[in-house]
Amino acid sequence: MSSNKPNIFIARGTPENIAKSIVLGVESRIVKSIIGYVPEYLIDSSNRIHLWGIPETRSLKAWLKAKKNDLLLIYERSSRKTPENIIITQIKWKYPLDPSNQTEKKKAEKLSRNIWKTVKISKKKTLLTYFPYLLFTAPIIVTRPLKEIIEILGISEKSFRIGFRQSLQLVAKNKIKPNAVDTLLNLLAKIPETPVFLKILEEEYVALCRKYSGEDYGYPIPIGNKEIWNREGLYEKVNERLTKLGYRKLSWIEFKKYLAALETPTYYGKIWINKIIAKTGNSEPHSITFSQPVFLKPHIKI
Repeated sequence: MSSNKPNIFIARGTPENIAKSIVLGVESRIVKSIIGYVPEYLIDSSNRIHLWGIPETRSLKAWLKAKKNDLLLIYERSSRKTPENIIITQIKWKYPLDPSNQTEKKKAEKLSRNIWKTVKISKKKTLLTYFPYLLFTAPIIVTRPLKEIIEILGISEKSFRIGFRQSLQLVAKNKIKPNAVDTLLNLLAKIPETPVFLKILEEEYVALCRKYSGEDYGYPIPIGNKEIWNREGLYEKVNERLTKLGYRKLSWIEFKKYLAALETPTYYGKIWINKIIAKTGNSEPHSITFSQPVFLKPHIKI
């Protein structure tokens, strides 16, 4: 039975690239216009597709073994002052369909150049400019601290830190704890699609904005989390809505990952997240301002 369980793969990436393609996803029209056919089940409720790219290195051996429903753990490289996190999702498809097909490979390369920035490999001082082997993932993510994940798996921190941006490795099943896969799958259970979360976030923002200012947009609304700011806000309101819809509550680290994904050029001028130093000693999101409808249609009735 255990041999039929999903495999676990480890990849690595920057917060910016993770936010762009794994958390928020890429417009389906862009993906389709470059590679053509993609399965409809990959498209989330806001017509976006979530994916990750692998460079042309020895990681190809791991990519070839990846299959639908395998787990993908992405180690988020960050500064020394930022806690190290792991993003958990599931692989749903991969492209090229035939890795030896040069036409498909060139399409994958072109798509990668439209999504991810050039990445430097520090040791060799060389640049990775394209990623011709693509893993398409579920529009659902879980974020957990690195230390929690290594405890679940029973492997060393070094296993996550070795390699470079988007290198891929298969975790040997005989190296992890017997219940590791089930534990990770349970973490992914009852988590909303990214578009569902973002829609609820803006709906609750508008409701609080009307309460405090009489307007739908343009007023800073407290993020909340009573344990940090001694007051409730969007964090509590969103979790309240999620549980009513049958999802589980999001942890603070999960909630912050979605917010961090909104701090990208796509949303500049539309969404502003104010961070200040909290009693924890860390910079934490304190308030958020939507200047206009982003995930909701204008003049929506709430």
